[in-house]
Amino acid sequence: MDRFRILRIVLMITAIFAAGIGVGYRFLPPPATPALKVVTGAGREVSADTIVAFYDKELHLDDAQKKALHSLAQPFLAELTNTQPGTKQRIAVFRAYFPKVRALLREDQHAAFDALTKNFRERVKQIGS
Repeated sequence: MDRFRILRIVLMITAIFAAGIGVGYRFLPPPATPALKVVTGAGREVSADTIVAFYDKELHLDDAQKKALHSLAQPFLAELTNTQPGTKQRIAVFRAYFPKVRALLREDQHAAFDALTKNFRERVKQIGS
């Protein structure tokens, strides 16, 4: 075989390989990012979906509130993963999160939300003492 023919074959194989990679990146969906979950002391997994489901069951959220709460829960869970349970840093994360959730609610939902967070406020007093 002459060198020109070998070079042409190598270039064709290289072009086919590059085209395959380009087509693969173009048409394959990006990998899904795994949902962030936090495991509680009781062994229960908490994710943004479980937070929304809990508040929806207790407060009867509308679709806009569910969507807003889901987007608010993601950074909340990310911050929780960086803190240890029962520490002042984790309490600060909760203290910053609850007013944001309360701001999403309607006036008629505020009393029920305050009742849900009463247990947490009592635990904070015990930890702070």
